[in-house]
Amino acid sequence: MQYLYTLLVHAGKSTYQFIESQTNLLCLLHEVKVGVTAANCRLMGTQRVAQGEGKEEVERELEAVKREEEGRLTDDFEGQGEGSGGALEKRAGD
Repeated sequence: MQYLYTLLVHAGKSTYQFIESQTNLLCLLHEVKVGVTAANCRLMGTQRVAQGEGKEEVERELEAVKREEEGRLTDDFEGQGEGSGGALEKRAGD
């Protein structure tokens, strides 16, 4: 009986570590996506200014696009993390 209990405790700790590592990977993926979005906005801004558009107007438009896209990415990130995060919080309460 003690052996089974030890196995269950070990399985619980392993599950917690797995969920924690998946959460860390989701955070990293989110940061990469935000970085790519920022780089794409800078590229589009440079291209548009080079084509003769006004720099201030382009910067204003792209800043709005960047904020909107980052908000969408954050919403996606929070949605993905809810499933594993809920399990992580439940396990932490044990």
